[in-house]
Amino acid sequence: MRLSAYTSLRTARVPVAVLGTYPPRACGIATFTRHLATALEAGGDVRPCVVAVTEVRSAACRELDGLVVFEIEQDRESDYAEAARVLSRAGIAAVNIQHEYGIFGGRWGRMLLTFLGDLDVPVVTTLHTVLPSPDREVQRLTRAIADRSAVLIVMAASAVRILRDDYGVAPGKVLVIPHGIPDGPYLDAPEAKRMTGLKGRTVLTTFGLIGPGKGLEYAIRALPRILAHDPSTLYLIVGQTHPAVIRQEGERYRTRLQALAEDMGVAHAVRFDNRYRAEPEILTTLAATDVYLTPYVNPAQITSGTLTYAVGSGCPVVSTPFTYAQELITPDHGLLVLFRDADAIADAVISLLGDPARRAAITAACCRLRGSLRWSSVARSYARLFEAVTHPLVTPAAASRRMLGPVASAG
Repeated sequence: MRLSAYTSLRTARVPVAVLGTYPPRACGIATFTRHLATALEAGGDVRPCVVAVTEVRSAACRELDGLVVFEIEQDRESDYAEAARVLSRAGIAAVNIQHEYGIFGGRWGRMLLTFLGDLDVPVVTTLHTVLPSPDREVQRLTRAIADRSAVLIVMAASAVRILRDDYGVAPGKVLVIPHGIPDGPYLDAPEAKRMTGLKGRTVLTTFGLIGPGKGLEYAIRALPRILAHDPSTLYLIVGQTHPAVIRQEGERYRTRLQALAEDMGVAHAVRFDNRYRAEPEILTTLAATDVYLTPYVNPAQITSGTLTYAVGSGCPVVSTPFTYAQELITPDHGLLVLFRDADAIADAVISLLGDPARRAAITAACCRLRGSLRWSSVARSYARLFEAVTHPLVTPAAASRRMLGPVASAG
């Protein structure tokens, strides 16, 4: 739909533009943007459209679901200015920016400032990364984005503290809204194992775009001990290599993992699925999973959609204690282990596999989180925020105080 047609529709719904990458681009922000936009559309209170940041302009994202009304070519600065002017003239009530440093043009994505400088509507920015102890350039850029935003959204309470201590952003300007998960359907484990041909196997899984930051080599190094405990174990590594990693080094990381599995004598127990899977397949795989692994090596990571999906699917988790995992994974939901420690991973997995009652209790606890994490619930939180920040008499801090339900101001 053209933007002029979108804004001319007579509707009481708040017109909001969501700016971010978008499928078919393979990245986590693209998936997040589409899920949020479609959930807002289904919710009925907001009429969303999408401004898609693309590497090269293509009709593919426009043809996907009809929500994309404008494209910004990532490294073309004039596109940012034009998009801002178009949105400002079109009657859009607010713009939600899905921010990650690597998806906008210029050093650290500085071209986004061109968009913000020419935009004349309220901005809500969702920060997918908040770097602790930033250098001066990152600090200034992030602070400029914060200053132009009515409200910042993060997905971990620790990010509020980092923004306060390292960037000087008042906590009252920051809201915590969780990462979403699909509304369902969610299968039980026996049915999922039957559908995936995994009946009789003990399944460990990691899914998502693959790169060195995933720490998958430590999970593979843990397999000899796990297999000695349970020879039926199969480790599924599901997902394509991240496009940024492909550009830098091709498939060298995946090749190293495959060689490591051979050297460790566990290649028969590791299955690489080099595809960007459709969501129903992901949910089925997670339902068939006995233990989900996130052996990530970056302690500062403040969100993980894949970990959220795993918990929402009821998977007991073994994870390193990166920032987001520390908040999401309590003893009720899994086990945290040391970074870069294969023996610690093996100990935790063996502990869970040897205690079916505990795994069942963890699955039940994870499933109890499902309601607040569903995209429909997350979209309602965003919709209430958009309504608040577009009210002419509401200040950003007051917008935070007006939020109800699963949205909380973290101070």
